[in-house]
Amino acid sequence: MLKLSDALLGKSQMLLEKHGIAPRDHDNYKKWLRYYLDFCKKYQHPCIEPVNLSLFIDKLKEKISWNGVMRSLENEIKLRHYLM
Repeated sequence: MLKLSDALLGKSQMLLEKHGIAPRDHDNYKKWLRYYLDFCKKYQHPCIEPVNLSLFIDKLKEKISWNGVMRSLENEIKLRHYLM
């Protein structure tokens, strides 16, 4: 799994705080950000392209069938796009 740069970690921390995300949830957001970046790297998708977020979520839907988990995950990943 990719290591997030200090700059990206700083931006994500600032954004999570700005949006009132509970500190206990920050690690989950960062985990899914790393998964998304890994996905983009593996399939050679530019991370900044919104369509790739949909591709990532579709790929996860193939593997995960829990609606609640997917809804939560989708919200966490959407927050990632504010970082770029």
